[in-house]
Amino acid sequence: ILTSLQQNPKLSPVTWLDWKSGNRRDENGRLPIFGTCSFCQDVLSTGELELAIEMSVTHLDLGLRVDEVELIVTLPTRLPIYSIKLVDITQKAGILDVALAIDNIKEFGLMAIQNVVPTTLIQRCLLEAQGEIKHTENYLRQRGINIGSDNFRFLEISSRQRQRFDLLLDEQTCPEAIQLGKTGKWRAIVEELLGIDVMFQTSVIYSRPGAENQTWHADGPHIGKAALWQTSGQDDPYAVCVFVPLIPFTRETGFTQFWPGSHKYDGFGPVCPMIECDVDGLLSLGDVMVYDYRLIHRGMKNTSVDIERPMLQFLYHRPTYRETRNYGSESIRKCG
Repeated sequence: ILTSLQQNPKLSPVTWLDWKSGNRRDENGRLPIFGTCSFCQDVLSTGELELAIEMSVTHLDLGLRVDEVELIVTLPTRLPIYSIKLVDITQKAGILDVALAIDNIKEFGLMAIQNVVPTTLIQRCLLEAQGEIKHTENYLRQRGINIGSDNFRFLEISSRQRQRFDLLLDEQTCPEAIQLGKTGKWRAIVEELLGIDVMFQTSVIYSRPGAENQTWHADGPHIGKAALWQTSGQDDPYAVCVFVPLIPFTRETGFTQFWPGSHKYDGFGPVCPMIECDVDGLLSLGDVMVYDYRLIHRGMKNTSVDIERPMLQFLYHRPTYRETRNYGSESIRKCG
């Protein structure tokens, strides 16, 4: 049972909020039911909490025999426990419903579009990105950086844990990629969310064999208010990301894992797989993922022998937002 803390002495000791069924059986063949509830810290001590939850569950009409109740975690915020899969939030490019896409992003924090980028264009973008990767990594070697194991943050490129990198692209060296960011069919969704004066930057994120699972994180913080204890009430998004795979994503090459609904709250990422809320972004070539910049996610490990996993990332943002946390301030090309 997943529990959350709420500092409100007027609450009853345990108030149930949300429920979902799990799909992963334990060693005894039992399926879990996950629930979130709020309780008042001033009323229940930690030692009393598990007993209060267990007693509360026995009085609920779940239509199931409850064998065991387990407290997983306590946090000072509500946690989203949606039961959705990638297919539930995916649309086809030929019949894109912008209003539905907006609803999905506001509710779940993400949506996907199938077959929206031509394969020939992807191949041209891949060649551009590979050329810029090779060029930039020459500068890293000149500085004596051990690529893949050393941590670094420059104006143009940053490491993202072992064997994972984020390299900014520009129009001079990667015109096809930049043009895709300007004309991609998802722009209708982005502009509806952020306005027609939206700005964007383009990068290639690439993970090599040996890259490990990232820690759960959100690329952008809550600048305004979060939802806290309601299922809505968070500020509108100030930035949206679009991932465009440059190769098909597989279990072997890795992919990005998302926590639907986590853009609304200040959450705790490692809880996500424990309560079976993770959505695997296993995208095919031509597919894209659109997500709120505040959504909690992580890049998964690359267990392949020799396959690099590159993807384009378009960060669209309102003119008032400035990206300052994901790159350094010193140029890799600076001499001396």
